[in-house]
Amino acid sequence: MNSQDDAVITVHGTWDGWQHAEVRLNDLRDVHWLQPDRAPHRIIHGVVLCGQLLNGAIPHRCDAQSAPHELRVCVLKRHAVSTAYAELTRRADALEGRPQAARRDRDIAGSGSDGVPARPTRASGVTTTAAPVAP
Repeated sequence: MNSQDDAVITVHGTWDGWQHAEVRLNDLRDVHWLQPDRAPHRIIHGVVLCGQLLNGAIPHRCDAQSAPHELRVCVLKRHAVSTAYAELTRRADALEGRPQAARRDRDIAGSGSDGVPARPTRASGVTTTAAPVAP
């Protein structure tokens, strides 16, 4: 266990949904890569108990008799601190038995500086690709 394990991260119920919650990094179990339907690339997913949500909500049926429930959640790179996301990437890669560099090279190829594919834009009738602007 390292010092990053107590960090609070934002998790989402779906990669394209607006519902989110905060959990401790060390509460996220079974960290793995998964590419949901219509997602542009693989996204880090994990499992957390509904009782471990610190702030926010992930919609699910929750009753006292069957709680706590396991929720599959995803972590979006744009909504995570880089050191926490790097730790999650390490865990997901270790589960697959893959070296981190190989995953990074394949998944980031053709993406913007933040690993998210650049979005096409239209300017003066010409389609161009706009890369995300660095902060």
